[in-house]
Amino acid sequence: MNRIFRYVDSAAEYLYMAMTAVMVLVIFLQVVCRYFFNHALPWPEEVARFLFCLSCYVALSISMRGDTNLRITILLDSLPPRPRKWLNMACSCINILFFMVFSYLAQDITWQIRDLGETAVSIPFPTWIIWVGIALCAALAALQAARNLYLIATDRIGQNHPA
Repeated sequence: MNRIFRYVDSAAEYLYMAMTAVMVLVIFLQVVCRYFFNHALPWPEEVARFLFCLSCYVALSISMRGDTNLRITILLDSLPPRPRKWLNMACSCINILFFMVFSYLAQDITWQIRDLGETAVSIPFPTWIIWVGIALCAALAALQAARNLYLIATDRIGQNHPA
């Protein structure tokens, strides 16, 4: 199971790096074309926006790994180890539920947008593909939260919060 999660973690990180690199290159191309050739291309802004949105959701799923997501721990820090573990487990259960609902709703919107036949404004690209990525990243975040729940329950993480 650890091998599968290592593969998924690595794939998410490489995907994030690739999307960020392509986004930077596309924006750089637009800046060069606009300021040096006095001709703005119609598609880079939209492509960069799509890549930025997707990279944020991939980063969300990466941040859920290892229970290192951003949170306020003032209550956790004041609790003894046993109640801290139970509160961490409750938070992980809430995260799982939230991301499962999020994934379901994103998938529902995906099919609605697909049925409408909506495409991007400047390029012939169906926008429902972006929404598939959002639904998959939310499902991956739910999977990471489930992994965190298992690790907390088996006392592998959660007693001393990672920085």
